Amino acid sequence: MHEAISQLGRYAEADPASLEAIRLTPSDDADRQALGQILRALNKAADPDLTEIEIIGIRTVQRSGEPERRPEDHPEDPSAEWSEDQPILLLKEKAGDSYLPIPIGPVEAMAIAFVQQGMVPLRPLTHDLMRDILEAAGVWLLRVTFVAVRDEVYYAELSLSDGSAVSARPSDATALALRMGAPLYARREVIDAVGVEVPGEPAAQQEVSEQAASTAAAAPAMMTRLGPTATTIELELLGVRVEAQNDQPVVLLREKFGNRYLPIWSGAAEATSIVYAQQKMVTLQPLTHDLMRDILNAVNVQMMSATIVALRDGIFYADLNFSTGSTVSSRPSDAVSLAIRTGASIFVTEQILDEAGVALPDEEEPAAMDPDDAERHSDGDR
Repeated sequence: MHEAISQLGRYAEADPASLEAIRLTPSDDADRQALGQILRALNKAADPDLTEIEIIGIRTVQRSGEPERRPEDHPEDPSAEWSEDQPILLLKEKAGDSYLPIPIGPVEAMAIAFVQQGMVPLRPLTHDLMRDILEAAGVWLLRVTFVAVRDEVYYAELSLSDGSAVSARPSDATALALRMGAPLYARREVIDAVGVEVPGEPAAQQEVSEQAASTAAAAPAMMTRLGPTATTIELELLGVRVEAQNDQPVVLLREKFGNRYLPIWSGAAEATSIVYAQQKMVTLQPLTHDLMRDILNAVNVQMMSATIVALRDGIFYADLNFSTGSTVSSRPSDAVSLAIRTGASIFVTEQILDEAGVALPDEEEPAAMDPDDAERHSDGDR
């Protein structure tokens, strides 16, 4: 990897466009930091209209009264009337005094705060999975560009090392850039249109919730995976249900040629993402898992299957298998949400289904969840 970065530096002096021909897989933080410096030079040379911006952090605003619109429906609309503790992604022009405050969802705010504060989740978060998929495909994120503000909604674009460009929400783009060491830019007209000058130093960054801190403090799980010869059973997705006892969203899977069910507790964001895909609901901008599907399409990589491979201390773990031969670890909720968008099959090892599967009579099957109900539940897989 160090040799590839040196080669990239030489190319930067000769031909910035040649960057698209280089496929990179940084091996450590030092590689990512060195790569980031080179990418900044290349991006500026390729498009002088770009203005580099930096992440100040996540802030919160407190406003009284009922919101006129829900932040889930307009996660990056600065004109909305937000309820208390609305997360704001605060960006700043690196060589200027303009700030870009972008209202974002709590899940994306958490994903950004985790990286900024050096937290380690128990399992890969959704944006960690997105990074792992790109690295497995040998494709690197060159830069994130905030390209437009239309009807008071921000739009971003991911520029990838294979020459493709993918549209994204600014919150997803920022969370991924932090994980891949890619610089952030904004077109000058975006800063001129919505940038604001904030006198003095912005308020100190808000701490993440106690639940997030507790999760982050846990060391990554060192689990034993079942070998490749383990028997797998194909599952089908019935949908998202609500557990009556505690009103918790549950992703309900069933063996395709049998009568056992596999219930997996899910967070609100993942539950909503699955419901949206199942019901073919269209959003103003691509949701996080839509973005992952679009990235796979852009780099010509196919997701072949998702397999639930381990169950440890009541927590499920999954693997995603790709046409490149690569395997990437994932939370089951992310795996299911991406599988339903790509048409990939879902499997579970026979051992796990024997251990965690339940027989559920048809008349006792829980009621389907409405997307509005999913958004009211707490976040995070169990």
